Amino acid sequence: MPRAQCRARRAALSARVRDERCGFDPAESEGSRLALTAYNTNAARIDELRDLLRHTAMPTYLPQFAVRCGSVVTLRFGDDEPCRMIVARHSHDETIEPCPPHTPLGAALLGRRRGDIVAYLVDGRHRTVTITELIG
Repeated sequence: MPRAQCRARRAALSARVRDERCGFDPAESEGSRLALTAYNTNAARIDELRDLLRHTAMPTYLPQFAVRCGSVVTLRFGDDEPCRMIVARHSHDETIEPCPPHTPLGAALLGRRRGDIVAYLVDGRHRTVTITELIG
């Protein structure tokens, strides 16, 4: 048998012997036992969560969020194009106009929901606006 084949066979046999010994090493046996215990614990928890999800009733309605500070609302002023605003003193986005809650419009929006027609008073004139979209 050529020398290269002998070395390859010897390396394969050494690896096999090493693998067989691992089962008898107390340190590796303890590590294997702990890994198996953790695996079984995780598997049991996954089964428990799946069972909970299987038996959980999901709502069939969309929750109605109310406007609060920080809400992003899309408003329609009469027949004009919709306008997107955030009910806050400052906007984090240049494309969203701020609507401070201490202004007549901001105060009138607080607590209202999507689809509401909101009336408010500006400079002695009554105005109305419709909330077309609301992001919590």
